[in-house]
Amino acid sequence: MHTEIFTTKKNIKELKLALLSDIHYHSNYNKKVFDKIINQIKNNKPDYITIAGDILDSSNTKKLDK
Repeated sequence: MHTEIFTTKKNIKELKLALLSDIHYHSNYNKKVFDKIINQIKNNKPDYITIAGDILDSSNTKKLDK
């Protein structure tokens, strides 16, 4: 997980943001990789979690209904 610092002159509180992008989850997705991502998020305790990008690898979700 990257730690980035952004500055602004606006008066806002400090916050932690977890940003995920292009997960491309599919039926053969490596669960260990996904668990590592989840653990990183839990350990860093972000205020917000943002997913910017593709979550699924395909628009066919029938395989995910199991």
